[in-house]
Amino acid sequence: MKVVKNQSRYKCSLLITVLVTVLNSGIALADGSVAKRIIEASGVRGGLVVHAGCKDGELTAALRINDSYIVHGLDTDAKNIRKANASRSTGAVSFMHWEGKTLPYVNNLVNLLVADCSFAGMEAELLRVLSPGGLAV
Repeated sequence: MKVVKNQSRYKCSLLITVLVTVLNSGIALADGSVAKRIIEASGVRGGLVVHAGCKDGELTAALRINDSYIVHGLDTDAKNIRKANASRSTGAVSFMHWEGKTLPYVNNLVNLLVADCSFAGMEAELLRVLSPGGLAV
């Protein structure tokens, strides 16, 4: 897992590389334990959480651990988005087809971006959308 943290312009940006396999481990997500661990480890206490590479939306929906979070799932496969939308149970979690190049957000909006896809070469794009103190994992 690679963590990118956006600090305010007065502080240095922080880039930490950590090896974690929990997102691809096949752990059942029914109880939301993986999502809770992601949210707890990030320290993010609310706001917009984006899940890029959301697949069927199960982890995406679980990332909304309480009413302090609005969660948006992105995927480059339209079939995944249709499946995720079909199982959506709340308006605070939404899904959108994404071309995979630029993120569909204004600058400094995203509090936490969870990426289940490659952002190689897109570090500037990640930092553009992250709020001050926001994280990309």
